[in-house]
Amino acid sequence: MATPTQAAGRPQARLQAERRDAGLGDLRVLGGFHAAHAHRAQALAVLHDRHAAFEQAFQEWQKAALTGDKRAQHALGLLLESGRGTKADVAGALKWYEAAAEQGFAPAMNNLAMLYADGRGVKKDQNKAIAYWTKAAEAGNATAEFNLGVQYMLGNGVPSDKKQTIQLWTR
Repeated sequence: MATPTQAAGRPQARLQAERRDAGLGDLRVLGGFHAAHAHRAQALAVLHDRHAAFEQAFQEWQKAALTGDKRAQHALGLLLESGRGTKADVAGALKWYEAAAEQGFAPAMNNLAMLYADGRGVKKDQNKAIAYWTKAAEAGNATAEFNLGVQYMLGNGVPSDKKQTIQLWTR
């Protein structure tokens, strides 16, 4: 079989050399179906590793969150909201975002605003969403500045104000 350098000018040979170097074997042996199956198996292994990593992160962040660590509280909220490493639980995410927000953690305030704006896990409340986005934006959270700017651009819960939008988006 050609080395990768020797195979550089021949696409099929180059692909076979890359596959061999990656531990996937010779294309002539694997064939199209088996090659696709090997890629699927690798993708599933990566997903399994990621899921295990999220489960471990959930356990570690939960311990830290219970001690009052605002970053861990926010991270735990993210995992609960997305269902990564645990069963999705928006009400649980809300609880941890609130705990982190009470300590002034702006990313948690932004996430609370999103929950209130969308009515996920809480009654939809644009006024609360605006209040959380405003606090987070005042703390310098760029995502909240953008989200609040969108509200001013659309006049959603606040008066339509293009100047305010520009100011928020160019901080």
